[in-house]
Amino acid sequence: MRETKRKLMILLTCAVLISAVFSGCADAPENVRSSNAETELHSGELATIPVSELCADIDYALSETYSNFTLREGMKVEIPDTITLCDFKYPDGRTERAEELAVRFLGEDVVEKAEFSTEEATEGGSNYSWPKSKGIYYNEELRVHFNVSDNGFIAFFKSVSFDSPFINGPRKAIYRVDRGEDLSGSYDIGGETVTVQQAADAAQEWLDKNYADVEPDYDIKVKTIIVQENESGGLSYNITADKHYKGIELDEINDTVVPECDEYKYITSDIMLDMRKGTEITSFTTNHGTPVPVEKGTADKIISLSSALGYIENTFTDFYNEPEISSIGLKYTLTPQNDTEHFQSADDCGVECHGELVWEFIIDVPDDELPHYNQNDPSAIEETDDVRKYIYINALTGEMDHEFDINRLG
Repeated sequence: MRETKRKLMILLTCAVLISAVFSGCADAPENVRSSNAETELHSGELATIPVSELCADIDYALSETYSNFTLREGMKVEIPDTITLCDFKYPDGRTERAEELAVRFLGEDVVEKAEFSTEEATEGGSNYSWPKSKGIYYNEELRVHFNVSDNGFIAFFKSVSFDSPFINGPRKAIYRVDRGEDLSGSYDIGGETVTVQQAADAAQEWLDKNYADVEPDYDIKVKTIIVQENESGGLSYNITADKHYKGIELDEINDTVVPECDEYKYITSDIMLDMRKGTEITSFTTNHGTPVPVEKGTADKIISLSSALGYIENTFTDFYNEPEISSIGLKYTLTPQNDTEHFQSADDCGVECHGELVWEFIIDVPDDELPHYNQNDPSAIEETDDVRKYIYINALTGEMDHEFDINRLG
């Protein structure tokens, strides 16, 4: 499915697509904090604490100074009162809403003129399985495309998406909405001056009105806006929205495959939107479908943030140029449990994803370091994307995973 999607995107748009709001814990009494917090932070050993002590521990951890890295100024971390543990499962039968969603996204007048067709599911063989899909496959006269698959994968492209040329070029700017950055910058988007704040508000309004009921389990928030330039100098807003389940974000940056076995280690669960004409949503995709949460209970204790930061400081003693940790939060990573022996896709209908609750630590890669990453990854386009390094520490087991090479959002 991964290859099929890639080919579809290239064919249709020539690479057209390129919040967890950190409002912090409420002030907690000093005596709620673990009495061992200072020892745990500097020992380099991971330690668990009751969930009731997390807010005070977070405040303490963010107030400390570290020798091998810094924390972004003003960073806050928000956590829910109850920490839910869950796996995720890809649904079936989502094509039943194809006509309804096409009218919603493209307009009734367009749908009345178009012809729907169905592509049946494929199973195994030399290619990965592909769920049944129904839609308006590129209509040359109307210059639109829409399809929805049984696993919840949705994509649509309006006519402006097919204007040529519109190949993704250099990134002009990046705005991280979830961090409360200044969104007052304005750009000419298809002949209309639009501020980033207007784009963020319009995208959030569109999601709330047109998409929220498609994935009612989640709180969906605009997270990042990239200002993208094409080879003719035109600009677009490329927008990423993420999903939160009961206050915890689903992994939106990782689409990682283990090279040795060509199996997904992590699979993203983000939403991508484009604006190419004012604040109109001109293209949209759910990326890997719409996994449904399957609860496994709640956590009484998790690893403290203070001990996790102490563990990082004592583990990575040779960080390059004392990096800044840009964001911290609890997150669910999704690891598909698909049948690779029989070529089942990672996001096929019925595939279960093991959900891990992790402390996520993100390091934004500065623009002046991007050439280094392009050398390691010749396919990377210079200064195009939101490039990040990450460290994940399993909040229950303490198992650590990290990637300091290249991860591109957008």
